[in-house]
Amino acid sequence: MLIEYQDRLQSLASELVRSQSRQSLAFALTVCLALLSAGLFGLAASRQKLSSVPPMLALCGAGFSLRKYIEFRAGSTDWARLGGFYERGLLRLSDSWMGRGFGGEEFRRRDHPFQNDLHVLGEGSLFELLCTARTAIGRERLVSYLLDIPSLDEARARQEAVRELKPQTRLREELAVLGKYEFQDVSLAGMREWFDSAPVQVHRSVRMALLVSTGASVAIAVSGFSGFLSFGWTVVVVLPFLAFHAGCAAAFAAEVRPRLRQLRGLSGEFRLLRQGLELLRRQRFSSAKLRGMVDRIQDPGDAPVVVRQLERLLQGFEQREKEYFYLPSLLMCVGTQLVFAVERWRSLHQAELMEWLDALAEFEALNCLACYAYEHPEDVFPELLDGPPHFAAKEIQHPLLPQDACVGNDVGMGADCSVYLVSGSNMAGKSTLLRSIGTGLVLALCGAPVRASAARISRMNLIASISLSDSLGEGRSKFLAEVERLRLAIDASKESGVLFLIDEIFSGTNSNDRRIAAEAVVRALVSNGAIGVLSTHDLAITELASIEGMKAKNFHMESESSDDPLKFDYLLKPGVASRSNALAIARLAGVDV
Repeated sequence: MLIEYQDRLQSLASELVRSQSRQSLAFALTVCLALLSAGLFGLAASRQKLSSVPPMLALCGAGFSLRKYIEFRAGSTDWARLGGFYERGLLRLSDSWMGRGFGGEEFRRRDHPFQNDLHVLGEGSLFELLCTARTAIGRERLVSYLLDIPSLDEARARQEAVRELKPQTRLREELAVLGKYEFQDVSLAGMREWFDSAPVQVHRSVRMALLVSTGASVAIAVSGFSGFLSFGWTVVVVLPFLAFHAGCAAAFAAEVRPRLRQLRGLSGEFRLLRQGLELLRRQRFSSAKLRGMVDRIQDPGDAPVVVRQLERLLQGFEQREKEYFYLPSLLMCVGTQLVFAVERWRSLHQAELMEWLDALAEFEALNCLACYAYEHPEDVFPELLDGPPHFAAKEIQHPLLPQDACVGNDVGMGADCSVYLVSGSNMAGKSTLLRSIGTGLVLALCGAPVRASAARISRMNLIASISLSDSLGEGRSKFLAEVERLRLAIDASKESGVLFLIDEIFSGTNSNDRRIAAEAVVRALVSNGAIGVLSTHDLAITELASIEGMKAKNFHMESESSDDPLKFDYLLKPGVASRSNALAIARLAGVDV
């Protein structure tokens, strides 16, 4: 895959050079032909007998060259943007991507049951690894995929869609170069403000009167400039129309001015949205979910055509701001009329527009997962199971770790074994194992492949207690946060299947109290049908495996060598940890022992 991306990047660099060369040639030819045309026109004007055909031909040639120059310049921009797309891909493939993409911090949710524990958002997060979305709505939907547990049918539909999109590199390239410029975006912030604002109420007769008045004013002004009417008559006839425009503008100013501020910056967003919808509409998919997206933008109306209507209206806001048109637009009440037209469009199509935005956002999220699947061909699509909680994977690894330095472990939790009790010292890999399992479930239910050689996973809610901390602002201790998280896991397990991941349960209590409390919590979870992993340094916790009905098994992670207690192999082994590394830890702290 690395070589494939490098070859594609080299090909794009060659295309960029050729396009820039053609662009320079077209520009030079345009200038030369324009100068030649001007010279020939001057010569023809000074000599009456000379034909005007040569200068016209030169002018037409200059126009054609200018058109080709614009095409080549747009092509150069697209080649450069595609090069950036593959450069970011190479960073991901070479494990140099952390901090180079979108971290998604703005989408962080308060008190989410696994967001922080699994490092789903933030710099170097799972979201940053996966996110290749072109728009903000696509990024927001990807976050929803990662943080919201779907139904089993939805997870299967996503997986089918990702499988189909996985080999379609050309489609991902087309998505990457949507929009005229890379900084153009489709964000729901401005659109939501517009959607939530009260509609501007105006009677149809007022809109028609303004339209007729504007047409009449323009006709009168043209007649005056062409000499059909004298200047005095032109002023006398057009003044009542201008007074009517001024009265309408004043009457609706309180409603129109805030809307002008809202709509002024949305033109580029709708241009990008329309191009994305056009791209989606052209596709012919086989998976039910993707076919449904295409149907959503074609029924009840043709989405790109309808959005194009709005885009043209919004372009009018851009034009009225131009210096050469600002005064006429004020006299003709153009801003007010555009607001009325946009409000009319919104009354007809807002519900459809929200559907189209949703379809494009989901399409982008699925393409992010498909890009990840394509770049990680060794990862497997898990079998998604019906029935009670089940998680089985061979050689499961964490996708955020470099693969050549990552150790895989076999895990199997279900009816026979509900709980893994994992003992071992610090740095042995226990927390990473918990995160690998949790991240595997998140990816599986997103529809993405899992970093493993095989996996069979059921639909479950996920509750993790791994990275909890004190909160001074909220006046909440780590212990209280852990208690609340465990209560959430128990309550959730009463309603549906749960996978729980608990690192160092009740670490702030003494060993005896911890063991008693841990038994009560794990017993409640298991009795409700939950499965999960509990890691600990406290060997008293490992006694839970011997309790009847607990369905727990002991595993451990420790050094592979008794001579070097800090030389870890990160492998999960049956039984309880037996080696001590206390003296090695003291030496790390600088104690001479």
